[in-house]
Amino acid sequence: QEYKEAHKTITKEQVGKILDLISTTNTDEKIMCQYYKVKKIEEMTEEIYQKAYHALEAKLAKEEKAQRAGETKQ
Repeated sequence: QEYKEAHKTITKEQVGKILDLISTTNTDEKIMCQYYKVKKIEEMTEEIYQKAYHALEAKLAKEEKAQRAGETKQ
């Protein structure tokens, strides 16, 4: 049963969150899927979702920080 839980795919809500972050950060969905070894976002497990979500959040924070730094220079 633990194996089944670990390999359970993510919810539609989680798929939506990842897709929103992919869009916001201009991330290539195909490359992201290749990196996490899934054919599509809907095939992500909870474990992969957590890694991908945190990576995208970090990318977004970095982009926002760079944008703020660029605005203060002008």
